[in-house]
Amino acid sequence: MMKSLYILMLAAIVLNTGCEKFLDQKSDGSLSIPENEKDIRALLDNDGLMNSAFPGLNDLFSDEYFIDYTVWKSRSELDQRFYVWDGDVSTFQNSSWFSSYKAVMISNVVLESIEKQIKDHGTTYNLNLMKGEALFSRAMRHFTVSQLYCAPYDPNGDNRSAGIPIRTSSDINETFQRNTVEDTYTSILDDLKASLELLPVHSETITRPNKVAAFALLARVYLSMEKYAEALKFAKEAYSLNNKLLNYNTIDLSAVNPFEVSKNVEIIYFAKNVSSATYITKSRSNMDTLLLSQYQQGDLRREAFFEEKSNGYSAFKGFYSGLEPTLFCGLATDELYLIIAECETRRGNVARGMEILNLLLAHRYDPNIFEPMGQLDQDQLLDTVLAERRKELLFRGVRWSDLRRLNRDPRFRKDLKRRVFDGASWEEYELPAGDLRYVSAIPDQVIELSGMQQNPR
Repeated sequence: MMKSLYILMLAAIVLNTGCEKFLDQKSDGSLSIPENEKDIRALLDNDGLMNSAFPGLNDLFSDEYFIDYTVWKSRSELDQRFYVWDGDVSTFQNSSWFSSYKAVMISNVVLESIEKQIKDHGTTYNLNLMKGEALFSRAMRHFTVSQLYCAPYDPNGDNRSAGIPIRTSSDINETFQRNTVEDTYTSILDDLKASLELLPVHSETITRPNKVAAFALLARVYLSMEKYAEALKFAKEAYSLNNKLLNYNTIDLSAVNPFEVSKNVEIIYFAKNVSSATYITKSRSNMDTLLLSQYQQGDLRREAFFEEKSNGYSAFKGFYSGLEPTLFCGLATDELYLIIAECETRRGNVARGMEILNLLLAHRYDPNIFEPMGQLDQDQLLDTVLAERRKELLFRGVRWSDLRRLNRDPRFRKDLKRRVFDGASWEEYELPAGDLRYVSAIPDQVIELSGMQQNPR
């Protein structure tokens, strides 16, 4: 039987051995681990732990929505400060850090249990399969944390600044500090590439990763690093195994939730977060009006993604999770099309970039109106691809990463602004491109317990 899961949860919260009261639960401070393959599988298949509670700050910080003053004022002081990118806000109360490292801890418990099983009884197909799943999960959690708490990877820099702690052990007595940005990404990529050797091409359920998911996540990671040749390579590998698209002409666009998970052939790997529900619900948030204006006549995403509100604005309803307010942050084939289109365009293969983008858009437009894009030069097509990426991947947890990488390019850098009207006057808040606040403050409790350095404010 599985033992001491309670201790496992405590370890994920403590994240350091400096607090003895948590170690009183077990004299040696170690964690009990699953004792057989069935127990290991039960841990990995607990989607409430492994596929849920991904960070929501990357959506909350994005430029895809705004809220009314009454909504803003009704939220906690912490939520109010998050909304206006207050760089001095303590992140102690938010779960983006703690829920992620809880899942990392579970992955490490699984990996250690598998090594013990192999040592005692020999390897099996199922043990190797579950090892691949745990490596993938650990990599995905470390990556999502890196997009909030460490500086963007600089393909032309030395990347020796502080990254995030990379946890590869479940030992709660093991002290740790922050790895460099370079080491952070190296570890994430190593885990994903190792998982590729163990995962099947297809999995029994979308809550379990497979080779397509590992290829797709590698493409996402390399894209965030601005390593476009590598992103293209892995996106094409994933595309070769699964390039199914959902034809929006075949779904009920007027439905409250148009996207049923069981019928959405685009989903490669299912993951979600609910912490964004602080603001991103139909009743609380309004869609950015400039973004809405970019959806042209015949673009079915306008009706599939949005619904009109009584306040004259529009709310988002295009949840690939299938249910509001849970936001999908997993992997889907439409993202592959956009990565390939962007990377092909960047390398000068404009014809292929345009071809792959047209394939996607043909599934998004009314066929009586859709006309494939005509001749565009490289710069024009790149502008178009990035615009379509923003319109397609709303609230998927990737916009914040895109802003971080694109802000280094003068052509695409963007200063974010939010205005809060108190009934008498407007208060404006700004997040300039490249601002230090693009790297969030590490929770105070973690700093206090570990002594690791805080991100500069």
